[in-house]
Amino acid sequence: MTGSSSLSDQRQRPVIDTSVAHAARVWNYWLGGKDNYPIDHEFGQRVREVMPDILDIARADRGFWSARSGTWRGRRGSTSSSTSAPGCPP
Repeated sequence: MTGSSSLSDQRQRPVIDTSVAHAARVWNYWLGGKDNYPIDHEFGQRVREVMPDILDIARADRGFWSARSGTWRGRRGSTSSSTSAPGCPP
């Protein structure tokens, strides 16, 4: 290694393509989260046009996974509060 660059400078950061909607970010948008981009809003609105109940479905699904993970934590004695559904914001 030469120069003043450090190991952290040499690592590439992940690239987030904000020109393409992503399922997890659209889901985040439907749930009122802040980790999404205008393209996710646009796609989320288009889905709502053909599936008007999607917000209710997203909230019900979140409620299910929250309750389910609470039951699982209780059985396992864990105090972690993470959601067990992949792609869902906490």
